[in-house]
Amino acid sequence: MKKYAFVLLLMFSSMVLCDDNDYTIDRIDWEKLLNKNTHVSVENLYGNILIKKSYSNSFAIHAVNQNHKSNTTKAKFKIEEKDNSLSITIVFDKGETTNLERSDISLAMPKDMPLLIKMNGGKLTAKKIMNPITVKAESAEIFLTTKSQFNVLSKTGEIYIKILEKSKPQQSNVQSFKGNIILEYLADKPYFEVLSGKVVVSNSAKLLMTKRNKNRHHLFNQPNASTKINIINDIGNVILIDKNTDRI
Repeated sequence: MKKYAFVLLLMFSSMVLCDDNDYTIDRIDWEKLLNKNTHVSVENLYGNILIKKSYSNSFAIHAVNQNHKSNTTKAKFKIEEKDNSLSITIVFDKGETTNLERSDISLAMPKDMPLLIKMNGGKLTAKKIMNPITVKAESAEIFLTTKSQFNVLSKTGEIYIKILEKSKPQQSNVQSFKGNIILEYLADKPYFEVLSGKVVVSNSAKLLMTKRNKNRHHLFNQPNASTKINIINDIGNVILIDKNTDRI
Protein backbone atom coordinates (compact mmCIF):
# COMPACT_ATOMS: atom_id res chain seq x y z
CA MET A 1 0.00 0.00 0.00
CA LYS A 2 3.04 2.30 -0.01
CA LYS A 3 2.21 3.76 -3.42
CA TYR A 4 -1.10 5.12 -2.09
CA ALA A 5 0.68 6.81 0.80
CA PHE A 6 3.23 8.29 -1.60
CA VAL A 7 0.47 9.80 -3.75
CA LEU A 8 -1.16 11.22 -0.64
CA LEU A 9 2.09 12.84 0.45
CA LEU A 10 2.36 14.51 -2.96
CA MET A 11 -1.20 15.83 -2.57
CA PHE A 12 -0.40 17.17 0.87
CA SER A 13 2.84 18.86 -0.22
CA SER A 14 0.86 21.13 -2.55
CA MET A 15 -1.01 22.77 0.34
CA VAL A 16 0.02 26.25 1.48
CA LEU A 17 0.99 26.68 5.11
CA CYS A 18 1.11 30.04 6.87
CA ASP A 19 4.36 29.23 8.66
CA ASP A 20 5.98 25.79 8.52
CA ASN A 21 7.51 26.32 11.96
CA ASP A 22 4.06 26.59 13.56
CA TYR A 23 2.73 23.28 12.24
CA THR A 24 3.56 19.62 12.55
CA ILE A 25 2.76 16.89 10.05
CA ASP A 26 2.11 13.32 11.12
CA ARG A 27 0.76 10.20 9.45
CA ILE A 28 -1.59 7.46 10.60
CA ASP A 29 -2.32 4.15 8.82
CA TRP A 30 -4.79 1.31 9.25
CA GLU A 31 -5.29 -1.85 7.21
CA LYS A 32 -7.48 -4.93 7.49
CA LEU A 33 -8.61 -7.92 5.45
CA LEU A 34 -12.38 -7.55 5.00
CA ASN A 35 -15.23 -9.90 4.19
CA LYS A 36 -16.35 -9.28 0.60
CA ASN A 37 -19.86 -8.34 1.85
CA THR A 38 -18.59 -5.53 4.06
CA HIS A 39 -20.19 -2.09 3.75
CA VAL A 40 -17.58 0.65 4.27
CA SER A 41 -18.32 4.18 5.50
CA VAL A 42 -15.67 6.92 5.68
CA GLU A 43 -16.20 10.45 7.04
CA ASN A 44 -13.59 13.18 6.70
CA LEU A 45 -14.71 16.76 7.33
CA TYR A 46 -11.17 18.15 7.37
CA GLY A 47 -9.63 17.65 3.92
CA ASN A 48 -9.32 15.70 0.68
CA ILE A 49 -10.09 12.06 -0.05
CA LEU A 50 -8.37 9.89 -2.68
CA ILE A 51 -9.85 6.48 -3.55
CA LYS A 52 -8.14 3.75 -5.55
CA LYS A 53 -8.93 0.10 -6.00
CA SER A 54 -7.24 -2.59 -3.95
CA TYR A 55 -6.09 -5.72 -5.74
CA SER A 56 -7.14 -7.97 -2.84
CA ASN A 57 -9.76 -8.02 -0.06
CA SER A 58 -7.42 -5.90 2.02
CA PHE A 59 -8.80 -2.45 2.85
CA ALA A 60 -6.31 0.28 3.75
CA ILE A 61 -6.59 3.90 4.86
CA HIS A 62 -3.74 6.37 5.17
CA ALA A 63 -3.96 9.90 6.57
CA VAL A 64 -1.54 12.82 6.51
CA ASN A 65 -2.45 15.33 9.21
CA GLN A 66 -1.53 18.95 9.77
CA ASN A 67 -1.70 20.23 13.35
CA HIS A 68 -0.89 23.57 14.96
CA LYS A 69 1.85 23.23 17.59
CA SER A 70 -0.04 25.40 20.07
CA ASN A 71 -3.03 23.06 19.92
CA THR A 72 -2.80 19.75 21.74
CA THR A 73 -5.49 18.11 19.64
CA LYS A 74 -4.40 15.37 17.28
CA ALA A 75 -6.21 13.70 14.38
CA LYS A 76 -7.03 10.02 14.76
CA PHE A 77 -9.25 7.29 13.29
CA LYS A 78 -12.49 6.50 15.09
CA ILE A 79 -13.17 2.93 13.95
CA GLU A 80 -16.41 1.04 14.47
CA GLU A 81 -16.91 -2.53 13.26
CA LYS A 82 -20.21 -4.39 13.50
CA ASP A 83 -21.38 -7.44 11.59
CA ASN A 84 -20.63 -6.67 7.91
CA SER A 85 -20.04 -2.94 8.34
CA LEU A 86 -16.94 -0.83 8.87
CA SER A 87 -17.16 2.85 9.79
CA ILE A 88 -14.11 5.14 9.94
CA THR A 89 -14.29 8.80 10.96
CA ILE A 90 -11.46 11.33 11.12
CA VAL A 91 -11.72 13.07 14.49
CA PHE A 92 -9.56 15.39 16.57
CA ASP A 93 -9.18 13.91 20.02
CA LYS A 94 -9.38 17.09 22.14
CA GLY A 95 -9.27 20.85 22.02
CA GLU A 96 -10.58 23.24 19.40
CA THR A 97 -9.34 23.19 15.83
CA THR A 98 -8.47 26.13 13.62
CA ASN A 99 -9.12 26.46 9.89
CA LEU A 100 -5.59 25.23 9.17
CA GLU A 101 -5.93 21.89 10.97
CA ARG A 102 -6.62 19.31 8.34
CA SER A 103 -6.38 15.65 7.41
CA ASP A 104 -6.03 14.32 3.86
CA ILE A 105 -6.71 10.63 3.42
CA SER A 106 -6.33 7.90 0.80
CA LEU A 107 -8.29 4.65 0.60
CA ALA A 108 -7.51 1.34 -1.08
CA MET A 109 -10.92 -0.27 -1.73
CA PRO A 110 -11.52 -3.95 -2.57
CA LYS A 111 -13.89 -4.21 -5.54
CA ASP A 112 -17.67 -4.54 -5.21
CA MET A 113 -17.77 -3.43 -1.54
CA PRO A 114 -20.36 -0.63 -1.11
CA LEU A 115 -18.75 2.65 -0.03
CA LEU A 116 -20.27 5.71 1.68
CA ILE A 117 -18.28 8.95 1.77
CA LYS A 118 -19.16 11.99 3.90
CA MET A 119 -17.19 15.24 3.65
CA ASN A 120 -17.47 19.03 3.73
CA GLY A 121 -15.19 20.87 1.30
CA GLY A 122 -11.95 19.80 -0.29
CA LYS A 123 -11.70 17.38 -3.18
CA LEU A 124 -12.79 13.79 -3.69
CA THR A 125 -10.92 11.85 -6.37
CA ALA A 126 -11.91 8.27 -7.17
CA LYS A 127 -10.03 6.55 -10.00
CA LYS A 128 -11.44 3.56 -11.88
CA ILE A 129 -13.18 2.14 -8.85
CA MET A 130 -15.46 -0.89 -9.00
CA ASN A 131 -17.56 -0.12 -5.94
CA PRO A 132 -21.12 1.10 -5.59
CA ILE A 133 -20.47 4.55 -4.11
CA THR A 134 -22.57 7.12 -2.27
CA VAL A 135 -21.13 10.60 -1.68
CA LYS A 136 -22.66 13.23 0.59
CA ALA A 137 -20.74 16.52 0.53
CA GLU A 138 -21.36 20.18 1.25
CA SER A 139 -19.04 21.96 -1.18
CA ALA A 140 -16.44 19.36 -2.19
CA GLU A 141 -15.31 19.00 -5.79
CA ILE A 142 -16.05 15.48 -6.97
CA PHE A 143 -13.97 13.67 -9.61
CA LEU A 144 -15.27 10.13 -10.08
CA THR A 145 -14.25 7.49 -12.64
CA THR A 146 -16.31 4.35 -12.17
CA LYS A 147 -17.80 1.15 -13.55
CA SER A 148 -20.40 0.82 -10.81
CA GLN A 149 -23.53 2.46 -9.43
CA PHE A 150 -23.14 5.94 -7.98
CA ASN A 151 -25.25 8.30 -5.87
CA VAL A 152 -23.47 11.62 -5.60
CA LEU A 153 -24.49 14.86 -3.85
CA SER A 154 -22.32 17.95 -3.53
CA LYS A 155 -24.56 20.87 -2.57
CA THR A 156 -22.40 23.64 -4.04
CA GLY A 157 -19.37 21.84 -5.48
CA GLU A 158 -18.48 20.88 -9.06
CA ILE A 159 -19.18 17.25 -10.01
CA TYR A 160 -17.34 15.43 -12.80
CA ILE A 161 -18.22 11.79 -13.43
CA LYS A 162 -16.78 9.51 -16.09
CA ILE A 163 -18.64 6.24 -16.70
CA LEU A 164 -16.30 3.59 -18.05
CA GLU A 165 -17.02 0.93 -20.63
CA LYS A 166 -18.52 -2.38 -19.52
CA SER A 167 -20.18 -0.65 -16.59
CA LYS A 168 -22.80 -2.47 -14.57
CA PRO A 169 -26.26 -1.33 -15.72
CA GLN A 170 -27.68 0.07 -12.48
CA GLN A 171 -29.67 3.24 -11.88
CA SER A 172 -27.54 6.11 -10.56
CA ASN A 173 -28.15 9.62 -9.25
CA VAL A 174 -26.26 12.93 -9.30
CA GLN A 175 -27.31 16.14 -7.55
CA SER A 176 -25.98 19.64 -6.93
CA PHE A 177 -27.76 22.85 -5.96
CA LYS A 178 -25.27 25.33 -7.46
CA GLY A 179 -22.27 23.47 -8.88
CA ASN A 180 -21.89 22.34 -12.48
CA ILE A 181 -22.42 18.66 -13.32
CA ILE A 182 -20.35 17.18 -16.15
CA LEU A 183 -21.03 13.55 -17.03
CA GLU A 184 -18.84 11.76 -19.55
CA TYR A 185 -19.93 8.35 -20.71
CA LEU A 186 -18.31 5.47 -22.56
CA ALA A 187 -20.96 2.98 -21.44
CA ASP A 188 -23.76 1.82 -23.71
CA LYS A 189 -26.26 4.62 -24.18
CA PRO A 190 -27.49 5.68 -20.74
CA TYR A 191 -31.06 6.96 -20.37
CA PHE A 192 -30.84 10.41 -18.79
CA GLU A 193 -33.56 12.14 -16.80
CA VAL A 194 -32.50 15.68 -15.91
CA LEU A 195 -34.34 18.06 -13.59
CA SER A 196 -32.76 21.48 -14.12
CA GLY A 197 -33.66 25.11 -14.51
CA LYS A 198 -31.02 25.51 -17.22
CA VAL A 199 -30.50 24.13 -20.71
CA VAL A 200 -28.80 20.74 -20.90
CA VAL A 201 -25.77 20.75 -23.23
CA SER A 202 -24.26 17.79 -25.07
CA ASN A 203 -21.73 17.10 -27.83
CA SER A 204 -23.94 14.29 -29.17
CA ALA A 205 -26.49 15.19 -31.84
CA LYS A 206 -28.02 11.71 -31.50
CA LEU A 207 -28.58 12.24 -27.80
CA LEU A 208 -30.10 15.69 -28.29
CA MET A 209 -32.49 14.31 -30.93
CA THR A 210 -34.07 12.05 -28.29
CA LYS A 211 -34.74 14.97 -25.96
CA ARG A 212 -38.26 15.56 -24.63
CA ASN A 213 -39.11 18.43 -22.29
CA LYS A 214 -41.79 18.54 -19.62
CA ASN A 215 -41.64 21.58 -17.35
CA ARG A 216 -38.09 21.46 -15.91
CA HIS A 217 -37.66 17.79 -16.85
CA HIS A 218 -35.37 16.95 -19.74
CA LEU A 219 -35.69 13.33 -20.88
CA PHE A 220 -33.14 11.65 -23.15
CA ASN A 221 -34.56 8.22 -23.96
CA GLN A 222 -31.98 6.67 -26.26
CA PRO A 223 -32.81 3.40 -28.07
CA ASN A 224 -31.54 0.29 -26.27
CA ALA A 225 -30.47 2.31 -23.23
CA SER A 226 -28.82 0.02 -20.71
CA THR A 227 -29.13 2.11 -17.54
CA LYS A 228 -30.86 5.19 -16.16
CA ILE A 229 -29.11 8.20 -14.67
CA ASN A 230 -31.07 10.84 -12.76
CA ILE A 231 -29.53 14.31 -12.61
CA ILE A 232 -30.83 17.18 -10.46
CA ASN A 233 -29.32 20.66 -10.59
CA ASP A 234 -30.99 23.91 -9.58
CA ILE A 235 -28.86 26.67 -11.12
CA GLY A 236 -25.66 24.97 -12.26
CA ASN A 237 -24.91 23.73 -15.78
CA VAL A 238 -25.48 20.14 -16.90
CA ILE A 239 -23.14 18.86 -19.63
CA LEU A 240 -23.39 15.35 -21.11
CA ILE A 241 -20.36 14.20 -23.09
CA ASP A 242 -20.42 11.15 -25.35
CA LYS A 243 -16.77 10.10 -25.73
CA ASN A 244 -17.65 8.04 -28.80
CA THR A 245 -18.83 11.17 -30.60
CA ASP A 246 -16.79 13.99 -32.06
CA ARG A 247 -17.58 17.33 -30.50
CA ILE A 248 -20.04 19.55 -32.36
